[in-house]
This record gives sequence, structure tokens and C-alpha cells, in this order.
Amino acid sequence: MSKIIFLDLDGVLNSEQSFIAESEKKTTSPRIIPVCETFCERAVFDLNNILRVVPDCKIVISSTWRLLHNLEWLKDKFFNYYIDDNRILDVTPELVDGTRGDEINAWLKSNLGVERFVILDDDDDVGNLAPFLVQTDPYYGLRIEDCFQAISILTPKPLNTHGVFMEKPKLKIIGEDGNAFFILGHAQRAAKKAHWSEEKIKEFMDEARSGDYDHLLQTCMEYFDVD
Repeated sequence: MSKIIFLDLDGVLNSEQSFIAESEKKTTSPRIIPVCETFCERAVFDLNNILRVVPDCKIVISSTWRLLHNLEWLKDKFFNYYIDDNRILDVTPELVDGTRGDEINAWLKSNLGVERFVILDDDDDVGNLAPFLVQTDPYYGLRIEDCFQAISILTPKPLNTHGVFMEKPKLKIIGEDGNAFFILGHAQRAAKKAHWSEEKIKEFMDEARSGDYDHLLQTCMEYFDVD
């Protein structure tokens, strides 16, 4: 248990936009799942990106959904949306007069050994944990720029052979176009600006193109300091 995602649900895995879309869906059969209990498929895809790029992280549910449903129900919900339910570790405790930050702090004090953590939430009531917060827009929910920010918090900078942190060129993606071709072009320009050799640029480009979109994101995180 080295890396943790403290995960809110409303405004993160669903959104005002996704609720509108769900409400407008036309179906010949009665709705089985209430709109308020649905996830946004795009946000689910983005969360799975984080889980793939950071394979050793687990999820602790901090959402108020944990007060309405038990852990097994929550795991089933994630499984039904093709999120690995084995990554769901726990829920934060309920503190009567506590903030979201107080509840996360209480969980951390009871679960020592956490190396890194990030908070995905559309609210900012996290107190002294603000440096670890990736605040989502409740209208859109989790987006690609939020993923990059979360991954950068969860992933340490690599060490060189002397045990010194290596500086990587900055690659600004957060708030930019998440298209794969845009990311590759932007990365290539950042590499040239950092005076990489043609061989190293080719190494990066070949590796980035060798897999799917998730592999592209992971490769960018390995070669660049994503901002």
C-alpha cells in the first residue's frame, strides 16, 4: 500500500454534463439505475488511465456515497463500469463535524506506510492537504488534464546512478488539447528545446508510438515533467 487515490464520485466520476446526457437518453425499457447513481464513461476512461499509468496505486472512497452504500456495493458499481474492483481498498471514516480533509487525515493516521497520495474531488475542503488536491470541475467531471496532474503527484521523479533527482524537460499538457497527435508534436518541440539528441528524440517517439493512448501517456510521464 504505497500510493493512494482518495476518490470523490459526484463531480468526478459523474458530472452535471453526464447527468444531462443520461436524462436525455431514450429507452424502450424502464430505467433500472437512477441517474444520480451513474458514472460518466469518459471520466471512467480517464480514471482507468491513471490506474494503468500508476499500477501500484489503490483507491480509497472519500465520497458521501460511502455513507449510503457499503464497500461491496461500491466495488460492484466500479466493476460494472469496467474499473478493476481489486483496486478499491477502503473508505474514509465519517467524522460528524469533520471536513473531507479531516476524514482523509484520519484515514492516513490509521494506515501508515502510504508513500504518495492524491485527492480527486470537486470541492476544496481539504485543509492542509491542498497540495495533494486535484480539483475537478463539477460540470465536466474528471478530464485528461486532471489525469496528468494526478499522475505527476503520484509518480516520483527518477533518480540517476548517483541518487540525485534528474531534471526532465517540462511538457505542458494540462489545459491543452489531449489529442495524441498534439501531445506527440508538443513533446517533440519540448525535446528539441531541451537540446535532446536526434537519437534520444527518435527513442522517445518510437516508444510513444509503440502502444495505445495509455502507453503514450505513460511514456510522456517517463521522459518529461508533465505540467
